[in-house]
Amino acid sequence: ISLGSGMTSSDLFGIQQCFYGSRESILLKSFYKNSSEIYSNSVVVFEEIDKVFKENSSEHGDFRSGLCEIFEPLTAKNLYDNFFQIHFDYSHVTKIATANSLEDIPDYILSRFPIKIFMRNYSSSELENIVIPYKYKEFYSKCNSDFLPKELKKETCQQINKIAENSTRNLEKALIAYTSETREENNYHSMEMDNKKFESLLINFQTSVQTDLSKYIL
Repeated sequence: ISLGSGMTSSDLFGIQQCFYGSRESILLKSFYKNSSEIYSNSVVVFEEIDKVFKENSSEHGDFRSGLCEIFEPLTAKNLYDNFFQIHFDYSHVTKIATANSLEDIPDYILSRFPIKIFMRNYSSSELENIVIPYKYKEFYSKCNSDFLPKELKKETCQQINKIAENSTRNLEKALIAYTSETREENNYHSMEMDNKKFESLLINFQTSVQTDLSKYIL
């Protein structure tokens, strides 16, 4: 469940069937794969939970309180789906939350996650020697362009990493920026070559014309 996509409390607990756009709770959806197959051991991942609790997200007040009900074992035993108008137990569901930072997440939410795993960012060396070359191969296969090199030089990887500001989040934008710059350079060089060819053709044409005229003059 991605929490950074403008979700509301209606997504968590559903909307009554008498209203337009009525739908069941996404929590209830996590219990089953289809109408005939139910998960016995559900594991739900709440992505980017820190975005909900940022100061500039005041419009998510009801949504925050809804999350508190979900993560609190006592209240999670008796949640209510507005669409089906039934109570359901969500306390047995294994809940995993991801976040870019813990600064904005209140303690009463953090305390509901006894196990915390911290992952460090990639170093500059790892980005330039492993991540960027690997990502570029994927990027190159999708682009299918003649003007891009099949492999990147070390200096180019360093340049892309500098554009990305040592962050994997900005890596795709940095690759796009590199592609655009390479395309412009390629177009410039091709135009330069075309101009040289044109000048050569013009000189040959003028020479041939002068040669033909000299015949008549003589």
